[in-house]
Amino acid sequence: GPVTGENDLPKIYVPPLLMLWNSISRQDPTNRILLPLMESLGIIAAACAMNYQPFALETFETSMCIIEQVQLILATTEDPAKEEADPIICATDILDGLCEGLGPNFASLVQSSTRYGQHFISVLHALCSHQMPG
Repeated sequence: GPVTGENDLPKIYVPPLLMLWNSISRQDPTNRILLPLMESLGIIAAACAMNYQPFALETFETSMCIIEQVQLILATTEDPAKEEADPIICATDILDGLCEGLGPNFASLVQSSTRYGQHFISVLHALCSHQMPG
């Protein structure tokens, strides 16, 4: 609940979660072990609101990286199963949690990303126009 995002509590439990997420996702962004962790991070980002800000850029960039990597995998895979897009869905849920938690500050977060700030909208548009069922 909301208590999980109060005061300095996120500083205790968010860094180990991010470290685990980064470690596994760098090895294999399609590892299904990541899915519940990613869904949890989206909920945590929303619940922590502005207290999540110290972790927001890393979370944003890792989510975008997973989206980018999995899109590439799907584009180069002949007849991919719809489950193969699950990491994209979970990463998008994290972006939603960041947007909900940071509110109007989400735009500043996107702009602060030197890697993804310039093409965030085009990635978002591509996700919205994706033709895979599910």
